[in-house]
Amino acid sequence: MTRLTPVAAAAFLCLTACPSGDGPGESICPDGQVLDAPDDGDDLGCVPAACGEGVWGSQPPPSDAVHVAPWGEDPDDGGDGSAEKPLKRLRDGMAFARDAGGVEVIASAGTYRENLQSEEADTGVVLAGRCALLSIIDGTNDELLPTHRANGGEFTMRDMTLTGGELGLRVRGGVAGNRTTVFVGTGLIIEENIRSGIFVTDPDASLDLRDSIVRNTLSAPDGSRGRGAVVQEQGSMFGSGLLFEGNRDYGLFAVMPGTRVELVDSVVRGTLARPDGEYGHGIAVGGAEFVGSGLLIQGNREVGLFIADGSTVRLEDSEVTDTLPGPLGVGGHGINAQGGSFWGSGLLVARNLAAGLLVDGGQVELHRSTFRDTRAEEATSWKGRGIFVQAGSLVADTLLLENNTQIGLLVAGADSSAELSDSIIRGTRPAADARFGRGIEVAGGGTFLGRDLLVQDNVEAGLVLREGAAELLGGRITGTQAGLTSQGGGVMVNFGTMRLGGGIAIEDNDTAGVFVGDGTALIEDAHIIGNTFAGVIAAGEVLLRMAGSSISGTRPDPGLGGGVGVFVDGAYASAQIDIELDGVSFSDLPGPAMYLMGGERIVMRDCEVTSSGTWPSLPGGVLGFEGVTTWDEADGGSGLLLEGNRFVELPADAIVLAGGQGTLAPTSAGGDNSFVGVGGAALFAQCTDGSAGAEVLDGSGADGSCRSTPRPLGPPLFFYLRLIESDVVD
Repeated sequence: MTRLTPVAAAAFLCLTACPSGDGPGESICPDGQVLDAPDDGDDLGCVPAACGEGVWGSQPPPSDAVHVAPWGEDPDDGGDGSAEKPLKRLRDGMAFARDAGGVEVIASAGTYRENLQSEEADTGVVLAGRCALLSIIDGTNDELLPTHRANGGEFTMRDMTLTGGELGLRVRGGVAGNRTTVFVGTGLIIEENIRSGIFVTDPDASLDLRDSIVRNTLSAPDGSRGRGAVVQEQGSMFGSGLLFEGNRDYGLFAVMPGTRVELVDSVVRGTLARPDGEYGHGIAVGGAEFVGSGLLIQGNREVGLFIADGSTVRLEDSEVTDTLPGPLGVGGHGINAQGGSFWGSGLLVARNLAAGLLVDGGQVELHRSTFRDTRAEEATSWKGRGIFVQAGSLVADTLLLENNTQIGLLVAGADSSAELSDSIIRGTRPAADARFGRGIEVAGGGTFLGRDLLVQDNVEAGLVLREGAAELLGGRITGTQAGLTSQGGGVMVNFGTMRLGGGIAIEDNDTAGVFVGDGTALIEDAHIIGNTFAGVIAAGEVLLRMAGSSISGTRPDPGLGGGVGVFVDGAYASAQIDIELDGVSFSDLPGPAMYLMGGERIVMRDCEVTSSGTWPSLPGGVLGFEGVTTWDEADGGSGLLLEGNRFVELPADAIVLAGGQGTLAPTSAGGDNSFVGVGGAALFAQCTDGSAGAEVLDGSGADGSCRSTPRPLGPPLFFYLRLIESDVVD
């Protein structure tokens, strides 16, 4: 280490850091530094205040301490380990301390070019530097050896730097259980070593490291590794107050069954890729056990936290942020659970790429956590999901998924499932191509259960189901905006089975409330309020069952019109629509409760329609066009059947069949269809050539005959949907 004489040091400091003036009491050192006291006629100049003053620092060493200094002497030349005659080499100091039965070795400032080893006989020995910035062990003396090898016993090191070795610190236990090694470190800097800064291996090998830094580990000559810490083969590590920074390949790597790492109040950031551009993960767990608390995992590459099959990971009150892409702009996941089990609580996963959390085979449980601001993958300008369950399972509560890109939560694949409760998914934004920003998507055979969710202010859909099964109980889906290529819906079913219930509210979406196209929707105890165009749309091959629910306040779309309760588009050849409404209430609709353009089987039973049909030329109850037929019980039940419904306070007609037909019949529960306060006809059948009127089997008194003068009706409604499929497998 280069030393400055007192005069030279003072002159240098006055050029670089002296305050103006040189009056009494003014320090020549910058804030946070002190002027070092001379040792052996030499001086270090200004040093960090934490390093203390004097040769051995501010704290007096124990009376039996062994002293070591670069200017000391070998034992054969008079060095005896005293403060007056310190030893020259750390290994000699450790030998003196060992012979004394385990005492403290005090190292002054300076660089010690040695490769040290502690063994069973060193149990109780403590090696302490003046401070880590000034007391440096440089292992480049033999680059094939670690800077320090702990090969048995319990050894303590504090306030020193370990650098330059083939591994900075290696802690090795007994493979056959015949050797126990415990290394305790405090206030260490482990930097610029080769392959690994820390390497803990074998059963009965344990590292306890606190308030230390592991940084800038170098790759091996072949370009591999460069890891901050590796714990493997049933070794164990506890770390507190650590900083892993600027390492390569992995910041911390725990691997193999039986290995355990616990890390608290620590930072793992800025891990670099290997020279070939690969990896750069913050923390990787491969079949081991990892427990983390109070962590910041930030600015790493490809993956912040990687969890491989067979691993057990528990992480709480931690942040995983700002992960960078790998080579070619791919990746950037905050957490990637490829297998094993992951439990998380109190997490902030933010500003990552492609996915905040990717579950690809793992079993994940989350509580009280936030996934926000995930951005699209750089290479594709796609993805950006808050959470993506691609395989495996997710069970979570009290989550916030906010301001992610494309999809807030994606559950995709036949072996994927998610269960989410008491959570918020909102503000999902489209990617650069501005296609969609869905709140939740279930696809490719995945399954989803949501309880008491708030799905708010997303784009195109609050929830999309594309093959698979989804169930929503309670909560709200609200504020969904139309996409540029699709009107979408608060809930969209495009193949698969959707269940809605538990008092769920689907309201104030700038799209339809529920869209069912080629799928099944089972709706019970749901409230569909204030959506655009239609409360429910059925188109294609649809099975819709709706009971004990309500549709109200639907708004017309500025371009498409509408404002209806249920819109049925069964006019094209492949449509097979089976709808049964039982005990559903409709109110405050500009158009009719049901707008039917065809349909194989339409049953409306014991429903009530009030204050609807306020637009001119539209009925308030039911509008049926050509393709709607009378009920055919012998055919297993087909056509339009209206049983025991109440039509109340409608300004115009209640039911209009424009070329269509239908059957009015009583039910044992609700009795006849009834019409109270209807301003127009209870039933108006305007027949086309060859068509018959309606069939009236109840005692409502409705006139089912053909009318010669047709009612003027507004232009037919059409709802255009172009659902863009997202990728199922990354």
